[in-house]
Amino acid sequence: MSKSDDDKFPCEEEALELLNKYGVDKNIIEHSKAVCKKALEIAEKIIQKGLTTVNIGLIRASALLHDIGRYNENSIRHGVVGGELIRKLGYSSKLARIVERHVLCGISERFAKKFEFPNRKFIPETVEELIICYADKLVAGRRVVDLKKRFSYWIRKYGRTQLLDESIRRTKRVEKKVLELMGNYTEKNPNK
Repeated sequence: MSKSDDDKFPCEEEALELLNKYGVDKNIIEHSKAVCKKALEIAEKIIQKGLTTVNIGLIRASALLHDIGRYNENSIRHGVVGGELIRKLGYSSKLARIVERHVLCGISERFAKKFEFPNRKFIPETVEELIICYADKLVAGRRVVDLKKRFSYWIRKYGRTQLLDESIRRTKRVEKKVLELMGNYTEKNPNK
Protein backbone atom coordinates (compact mmCIF):
# COMPACT_ATOMS: atom_id res chain seq x y z
CA MET A 1 0.00 0.00 0.00
CA SER A 2 1.58 3.28 -1.07
CA LYS A 3 1.38 6.42 0.97
CA SER A 4 -0.21 9.55 -0.42
CA ASP A 5 2.03 12.61 -0.80
CA ASP A 6 0.74 14.09 2.45
CA ASP A 7 1.52 10.92 4.38
CA LYS A 8 5.10 10.53 3.12
CA PHE A 9 7.60 11.64 5.70
CA PRO A 10 10.69 10.00 7.16
CA CYS A 11 10.83 8.12 10.44
CA GLU A 12 13.19 9.37 13.16
CA GLU A 13 16.16 7.33 11.96
CA GLU A 14 15.68 8.46 8.33
CA ALA A 15 15.32 12.11 9.38
CA LEU A 16 18.58 11.97 11.34
CA GLU A 17 20.28 10.27 8.36
CA LEU A 18 19.07 13.13 6.12
CA LEU A 19 20.48 15.76 8.47
CA ASN A 20 23.84 13.97 8.45
CA LYS A 21 23.76 13.35 4.70
CA TYR A 22 23.30 17.06 4.02
CA GLY A 23 26.01 18.02 6.50
CA VAL A 24 23.82 19.89 8.94
CA ASP A 25 25.96 21.13 11.83
CA LYS A 26 25.95 18.88 14.93
CA ASN A 27 24.70 21.78 17.12
CA ILE A 28 21.69 22.22 14.81
CA ILE A 29 21.02 18.47 14.97
CA GLU A 30 21.12 18.58 18.78
CA HIS A 31 18.78 21.60 18.73
CA SER A 32 16.42 19.69 16.42
CA LYS A 33 16.38 16.70 18.77
CA ALA A 34 15.50 19.00 21.69
CA VAL A 35 12.75 20.67 19.62
CA CYS A 36 11.45 17.20 18.76
CA LYS A 37 11.27 16.23 22.42
CA LYS A 38 9.43 19.45 23.30
CA ALA A 39 7.07 19.19 20.30
CA LEU A 40 6.15 15.60 21.18
CA GLU A 41 5.42 16.64 24.80
CA ILE A 42 3.11 19.40 23.53
CA ALA A 43 1.42 17.08 21.03
CA GLU A 44 0.78 14.43 23.69
CA LYS A 45 -0.83 17.01 25.98
CA ILE A 46 -3.07 18.19 23.14
CA ILE A 47 -4.06 14.61 22.34
CA GLN A 48 -4.84 13.99 26.03
CA LYS A 49 -7.23 16.95 25.89
CA GLY A 50 -9.12 15.27 23.08
CA LEU A 51 -7.62 16.66 19.90
CA THR A 52 -6.72 13.33 18.36
CA THR A 53 -6.01 14.65 14.87
CA VAL A 54 -2.41 15.53 15.74
CA ASN A 55 -0.13 13.49 13.49
CA ILE A 56 2.68 12.31 15.79
CA GLY A 57 4.79 10.95 12.92
CA LEU A 58 4.59 14.29 11.14
CA ILE A 59 5.45 16.13 14.38
CA ARG A 60 8.54 13.94 14.88
CA ALA A 61 9.76 14.28 11.28
CA SER A 62 9.13 18.02 11.04
CA ALA A 63 10.71 18.79 14.42
CA LEU A 64 13.83 16.90 13.42
CA LEU A 65 13.94 18.44 9.92
CA HIS A 66 12.70 21.98 10.62
CA ASP A 67 16.24 23.38 10.24
CA ILE A 68 17.47 21.11 7.44
CA GLY A 69 17.75 24.16 5.18
CA ARG A 70 20.67 25.32 7.31
CA TYR A 71 22.84 22.87 5.36
CA ASN A 72 22.94 25.57 2.68
CA GLU A 73 21.42 28.74 4.18
CA ASN A 74 21.92 30.20 7.63
CA SER A 75 19.58 33.16 7.26
CA ILE A 76 15.84 33.80 7.47
CA ARG A 77 15.60 31.90 4.18
CA HIS A 78 16.65 28.55 5.71
CA GLY A 79 12.99 27.53 6.04
CA VAL A 80 12.35 28.12 2.33
CA VAL A 81 15.53 26.26 1.37
CA GLY A 82 14.55 23.37 3.65
CA GLY A 83 11.00 23.23 2.29
CA GLU A 84 12.32 23.10 -1.28
CA LEU A 85 14.67 20.26 -0.34
CA ILE A 86 11.84 18.32 1.33
CA ARG A 87 9.73 18.67 -1.85
CA LYS A 88 12.67 17.69 -4.05
CA LEU A 89 13.16 14.54 -1.97
CA GLY A 90 9.50 13.61 -2.58
CA TYR A 91 8.27 14.00 0.98
CA SER A 92 4.93 15.33 2.18
CA SER A 93 3.85 18.84 1.25
CA LYS A 94 2.62 19.09 4.87
CA LEU A 95 6.19 18.46 6.04
CA ALA A 96 7.57 21.01 3.56
CA ARG A 97 5.08 23.66 4.73
CA ILE A 98 6.01 23.12 8.39
CA VAL A 99 9.70 23.50 7.55
CA GLU A 100 8.94 26.70 5.60
CA ARG A 101 6.61 28.21 8.18
CA HIS A 102 8.56 27.63 11.41
CA VAL A 103 10.95 30.57 10.97
CA LEU A 104 10.03 33.31 13.48
CA CYS A 105 6.61 31.62 13.87
CA GLY A 106 5.87 32.58 10.29
CA ILE A 107 6.81 35.30 7.85
CA SER A 108 4.13 37.78 6.74
CA GLU A 109 3.49 38.47 3.07
CA ARG A 110 5.23 41.84 3.45
CA PHE A 111 8.48 40.33 4.67
CA ALA A 112 8.20 37.30 2.36
CA LYS A 113 8.30 39.73 -0.57
CA LYS A 114 11.20 41.66 0.96
CA PHE A 115 13.26 38.48 1.35
CA GLU A 116 12.18 37.20 -2.09
CA PHE A 117 10.38 34.09 -0.84
CA PRO A 118 8.31 32.07 -3.32
CA ASN A 119 4.73 33.26 -3.80
CA ARG A 120 2.92 31.20 -1.13
CA LYS A 121 1.92 31.48 2.52
CA PHE A 122 4.50 31.36 5.30
CA ILE A 123 2.20 31.75 8.30
CA PRO A 124 1.50 28.61 10.41
CA GLU A 125 -2.09 27.34 10.16
CA THR A 126 -2.36 23.66 11.05
CA VAL A 127 -2.04 22.21 14.54
CA GLU A 128 1.24 20.54 13.57
CA GLU A 129 2.61 23.84 12.19
CA LEU A 130 1.66 25.66 15.38
CA ILE A 131 3.26 22.99 17.56
CA ILE A 132 6.59 23.06 15.69
CA CYS A 133 6.70 26.87 15.64
CA TYR A 134 6.06 27.05 19.36
CA ALA A 135 8.41 24.22 20.32
CA ASP A 136 11.20 25.76 18.23
CA LYS A 137 10.80 29.11 19.98
CA LEU A 138 10.98 27.40 23.38
CA VAL A 139 14.33 25.76 22.64
CA ALA A 140 17.55 27.77 22.46
CA GLY A 141 20.30 25.44 21.42
CA ARG A 142 19.37 22.38 23.48
CA ARG A 143 17.89 24.25 26.45
CA VAL A 144 14.21 24.93 27.03
CA VAL A 145 13.71 28.67 27.64
CA ASP A 146 10.78 31.04 27.85
CA LEU A 147 9.77 33.23 24.92
CA LYS A 148 11.01 36.41 26.57
CA LYS A 149 14.51 35.01 26.90
CA ARG A 150 14.48 33.69 23.33
CA PHE A 151 13.44 37.02 21.81
CA SER A 152 15.71 39.04 24.11
CA TYR A 153 18.66 37.18 22.61
CA TRP A 154 17.54 37.99 19.04
CA ILE A 155 16.90 41.64 19.90
CA ARG A 156 20.40 41.93 21.41
CA LYS A 157 21.87 40.25 18.33
CA TYR A 158 19.88 42.01 15.57
CA GLY A 159 18.38 45.06 17.28
CA ARG A 160 14.71 45.93 17.64
CA THR A 161 13.31 45.52 14.13
CA GLN A 162 9.84 45.56 12.61
CA LEU A 163 10.37 41.91 11.63
CA LEU A 164 11.12 40.88 15.22
CA ASP A 165 8.27 42.99 16.62
CA GLU A 166 5.87 41.30 14.18
CA SER A 167 7.30 37.90 15.08
CA ILE A 168 6.90 38.54 18.81
CA ARG A 169 3.22 39.41 18.35
CA ARG A 170 2.59 36.37 16.13
CA THR A 171 4.50 34.07 18.49
CA LYS A 172 2.33 35.21 21.40
CA ARG A 173 -0.78 34.37 19.34
CA VAL A 174 0.69 30.95 18.49
CA GLU A 175 1.52 30.39 22.16
CA LYS A 176 -2.03 31.29 23.21
CA LYS A 177 -3.54 28.89 20.66
CA VAL A 178 -1.20 26.02 21.59
CA LEU A 179 -1.75 26.54 25.32
CA GLU A 180 -5.53 26.62 24.74
CA LEU A 181 -5.27 23.31 22.87
CA MET A 182 -3.25 21.89 25.77
CA GLY A 183 -5.78 23.22 28.29
CA ASN A 184 -3.07 25.36 29.93
CA TYR A 185 -4.12 28.89 29.01
CA THR A 186 -5.55 31.51 31.31
CA GLU A 187 -5.71 35.25 30.59
CA LYS A 188 -4.02 36.05 33.88
CA ASN A 189 -1.20 33.54 33.51
CA PRO A 190 -0.62 32.34 29.94
CA ASN A 191 2.25 30.08 31.04
CA LYS A 192 0.17 28.35 33.75
